[in-house]
Amino acid sequence: MNALLVLSVVVSLFWTTVGFTVKRTGDNSNWCCEVEPTISSSNFTSIEIHQFTKVIWEEKEGPVHQCEPGEDTTVGLFSWDCQSMVNVSRTVTTYQQVPVVKPVIQQGVCPTEHLVCCEGYVKHQDQCLKSSAINSLQALIDAGLIG
Repeated sequence: MNALLVLSVVVSLFWTTVGFTVKRTGDNSNWCCEVEPTISSSNFTSIEIHQFTKVIWEEKEGPVHQCEPGEDTTVGLFSWDCQSMVNVSRTVTTYQQVPVVKPVIQQGVCPTEHLVCCEGYVKHQDQCLKSSAINSLQALIDAGLIG
């Protein structure tokens, strides 16, 4: 048998080829667990930066202006000078580190001793292979083409 043919048979058992790139296909759906894995939850505390914005209002002296009738003279050398108070605002932004507790749910992991091959798969050299591929693989092993 041609070595290239042997390689293509072995590759087709585990991978698919796209052009000249060999890509792994599938997932771990060939492995099953004999017991139901337990799910655990715990809390994880992280530090987040929170922004706080505060508006501060202050009363300040306004500009000097000519007094209007009924207004008290408050400043200046002349009786027509007045100064009123004005409200002024300013915005202050601060940043604080805030601890935040978040729940973490961990999916159960099957204990190694309970891992088995799923239906339609057979365990061969610690691998779960498709039942249909075992005969082809055994033929290559019997021919001495792979070990």
